[in-house]
This record gives sequence, C-alpha cells and structure tokens, in this order.
Amino acid sequence: MKVLIHWWSRLPANEFTHKVDFVNLYITFHINRLYTHVLYDKLGKNLQLAETEDDVNFKNKLDLKTLQHLNENNDDSLLKSLGIFLNNDGRTESKNMKIAINFYSECWHLRTACHLMSCLFQSNRKHHRVDDSCFYNNLVDYINVRQDYDIWQFNNSFMEHEKNLGLNPESLTGDYLLMEKYKTYLGITVLNGVYKRSQFTFCLYPFLISLGSKISILKHDAKRVMGQKAEQAFISSIIDHKNSDIFFKISVRRNNITNDSLRQIQQHPNDVRKLLKVEFIDEPGIDAGGLKKEWFLLLTKELFDADRGLITYNNESRMAYFAISNDGLYNNELFYLLGIVVGMAIYNSIILDISFPKVLYNKLLGHHTTLEDLYELEPSLAKNLKMLTKMKNVEQLALNFEVSVTDIYGNVQKHELVHNGSNITVVDSNKVDYINKYSRFLLDEVVEEQFTQFSIGFRHVMGTNALSLFTPSEIQKLATGDVNMGEQTKFDIELLKSVTKFNNCSNDDIIVMWFWEYFHGLCLAKQRRLMRFVTGSDRIPATGLAMLHFKVTKLIEDDQGFSQRLPISHTCFNEICLWEYQSLDMLRQKLDMAISESEGFTLQ
Repeated sequence: MKVLIHWWSRLPANEFTHKVDFVNLYITFHINRLYTHVLYDKLGKNLQLAETEDDVNFKNKLDLKTLQHLNENNDDSLLKSLGIFLNNDGRTESKNMKIAINFYSECWHLRTACHLMSCLFQSNRKHHRVDDSCFYNNLVDYINVRQDYDIWQFNNSFMEHEKNLGLNPESLTGDYLLMEKYKTYLGITVLNGVYKRSQFTFCLYPFLISLGSKISILKHDAKRVMGQKAEQAFISSIIDHKNSDIFFKISVRRNNITNDSLRQIQQHPNDVRKLLKVEFIDEPGIDAGGLKKEWFLLLTKELFDADRGLITYNNESRMAYFAISNDGLYNNELFYLLGIVVGMAIYNSIILDISFPKVLYNKLLGHHTTLEDLYELEPSLAKNLKMLTKMKNVEQLALNFEVSVTDIYGNVQKHELVHNGSNITVVDSNKVDYINKYSRFLLDEVVEEQFTQFSIGFRHVMGTNALSLFTPSEIQKLATGDVNMGEQTKFDIELLKSVTKFNNCSNDDIIVMWFWEYFHGLCLAKQRRLMRFVTGSDRIPATGLAMLHFKVTKLIEDDQGFSQRLPISHTCFNEICLWEYQSLDMLRQKLDMAISESEGFTLQ
C-alpha cells in the first residue's frame, strides 16, 4: 500500500484525476445498483425504471410519482421499510430521499472501492494534485448520512470499550443495552444471540461525503448536544432546586462588548455548548439568529484587532496568525477564550470575518506542518526556502541555523533552530533539514504556547468526532464561508435570484426588479455591505451562494406615506423588507442610507 500510495503521488495531475473519477464512477454505479434494485423489488411495475440498470445517471431519470402518491396519503410504512426518508415538505426530488444503512453495509464492492479511494486520497495529501472536493461522490448524499454518522460513533465507542475491557469488565453493558433498544436504527442483526454490528459506514471514508452533508452531520451532532444540555439543566433545576437555564444567554453593551462577553464566558464555561441567545442591552431585538451574527461579528472584530496584541497580520498575504511577544509573557486566558469564541461560531453555524490560514485548521486536526503550509501565510519566504532545495553551493549564502523573527513591538528576536545553531553553517548536505526546521519553527514552535491555549478553548466547544470528518480546507470554509471571490468579482445575482423566496410579491414586481438592478449595479464592497445589512454577514455560506436562504418582502404603503421610510432587514431570516417606493432613484437613495448608516437592532 505504501508503494502504491507513493507511486500515485507522483502521477501527473490529469492522470491522477482520471483515476479518482474512475473509482468514483465505480462507487456511483454500485450505489445506483442498490438504489434501483431496492425500489424495483418493493414497488414493482408502478415505478418507471426503463433502462436504468446500468445507467449511472439513474438519479436524474427516476420517476418518483409513486413515492409522492404514497407520501401524500401518509402511507410511509413502505417507504420506511425501504429505508427511504422523504423530507417534511414532501418534495419529490430524489436528492431528498435517504437510504438506510442496512441496504449498503454488507456491499463488499463499496467497501473495497472506498478503501482503494482512501489510498488515492492519501496520495493527494502528499502531493496536492486536485482539490479535496474532487473526491466527493454526490450519490453518497442519497444515504442517510446522520444515521451513518451515529452508527460510526457507536462503533467507535464500542471498540474503545473493548480495548478497556480488562480495566472495566462492565464497560460494555451500556453498549449492549443500546444495541438491544436501537438495533434497527444502528443496523444491528442478532443471530443465535450474537449481535452483529455494521462494519462499513461512509464516515470511515469522509472524503467521499460532500461539504453540505458534513455540515448537516455537524448540525445534527450540535443539536443533540444542545438537547442533552437543556435536559441536564431541566433535571438540575428540579433535583438541586437551582435556577439552571437551558440556554446560554449573553447580555452585552455594544460599547463594551469584549469585556462583557469574555466575562460571561469565563463565568459559565460549561454552558458554551448550550443553544446561544444574545441580548444587546437597551436594544429591543429578540435573538432568532440575527443578534448572534451581530455579536460574533463585533466581538471577533475587536479580538482580531492587531492593536490588541493577540493577532498579527502578514503584510504580504494579510493572513492572521498568533502574535509573538518579546518578553515571552502571553495572556493564556485570552488565547483560550479566543479559541472558545471561534469554536462557538462554528458550533452555532455562524460565519466569521477572520483570515486564519489553512495551516491553523491543519494543526487543530493534529496534522504535522510542512513547508507547503507556509505558502499561504508567508508566500515570499516560502518561495525563497523552496529555491534553496534547487541551489548548489548553498554555503555561499552564509546562512546558519539561527533565524530572526519580529515581535508585535517591532523588536527582532534571534532563535537557534538546533543547539549551537549560530555556529552551524547551512550547506548542501543539511539544507533540507534547515528548511524543515525553519518552517516548523515559524508555524509551530514560536507560537506553541499561544496555539496550545487556543486549541484547548476551541476543543472545549468542538470536542466532537464530527470535526474529524472535515479536511482543514473544509473547516476553514466552515469558519469563514466561501471566500473564493477575487477583488473584482461580484455576487452572482442570477444565482441569488434563483434561491430567493418572496413574500407579498414576486420576481416580476417592479420594486423587486428595481432591487435586483440596484444590487447588480453596486461595486463588490457595497454588495458586501448590502449582504451584511440583510443577512448579518458579508460572507456567503461554505457550500456557496446557492445554499443561502434569502427572502424579499414587499411592504404595502398606507395613508401615512410609508414609502418615505427606510427599508427593514430581519437578519435572523436573511430577509429584506422594501416599501413601495415611487422610483428606482428613491429605492437607491433609501438603500444607500440603510447599508451605510445602520447599526444595532432598533428603529429611530
């Protein structure tokens, strides 16, 4: 396997991509085959499956009228027996159907193909040939990924208990009770009194699962923990006669947001995984999501201010990283709280306006850093170090194993990469060692204490196995949204139109047409301001603009002349409310004022 992985890591990008696509096609075929056979065997002639037996595009041709008829008549017993779950609003698209684990857990074709794909994925991690998203298999989204995750979690727990069996002979009792109670959901079969667990889950191969499905798993896990925390608080209030809130409520003054926030987090460290509710003192806003967004936006803006001394920014890349202090004294408590805040944002599905490089998320997952990780943070330095690998007679550069870094006060610090490094010259025979030690020093050693405290705080909130399903680049997207927009690129208005819901109007209303015309005519900076006014964030979701829930509502003018009023936004619901303005110029004037001058959650 090691030889195979190494060989694949040396392939040209187009040949490597072909192999990934080929294995994925094989996986797609077998998911399709199972999908087709299950439906055909149960629904028979009522289901139109013409020429789909060997068609990898089966999902696009499936006639779901029969399923829709069953759903409309509340006859879901057959659907459940198939392991198929339609969503609550009864949509008939096949992407909303979920297949239970018992239909694929014993398929050796899938198991072996996924294992082979894992070798390709490891090869890609060594020499980055393609983006991680190229490994996604869209048909995996057709399985019940939440059930798959729960079974994967249960199997991990069971195996951990088996390892500790010698220390605690009764450690498996709880697992067997769970297996007996939830054996159908957990895909467990019982033969002659022996419990057989499902050994194959797609969560063992998370690179196949799309980012959208991983996010749904993360939300599923967070919702369950929030429910457990609420239940514990309720029980505690009854048994201990304590006033224990099921929510984590934070009340802050807008002009003192950092101190108020951090004090309340410090006072309630065990509540950070409860459902968060935010209140701005002396403002009437009720938190249904919008106040949370505003709180995270304002808090991270202050914490990530370079003048605060926690974070420093590279002049070239503008990427943020932990600040280096000259005196070696770090405010560990603040770095710990910074980690909690970033973890809480991801936990509550809030996008942050921060610019950490991917290497930070790489480190959070426990991966080792390399020279490649330095490119995003220090691009020029990384290029120069890379050039050393191709140079001959490196000793002419008069380098040694002592390097310099600048702290937040502008002072230059000298550090030896090895013992007595100032007296060891860099030559051709040790230049690779120098490059590796230098890059790891900048990414790891010089910020070790700061990162350790940040990581402890982050994992205090995000200490969940769901996080291990994500790649570093996916966690980066979770935290900061999809930021792959160049400086000259604008939002895709046509795409936004296609996902927008309308209230008291339609896309053909003149006021709505004016709004899109206004939006389209803005520069990128003003488009971001408008998005922040409507949604509470100028970033788009990690899964792209198509996944944004956007809403436009028309407000009806009455005798009081409401068309002179400013538009209103409900950031909790990503909704903008427009009055029936008399002209495009008036709408432009009102929106310009709204996105430039608005702050807080009150009308004045």
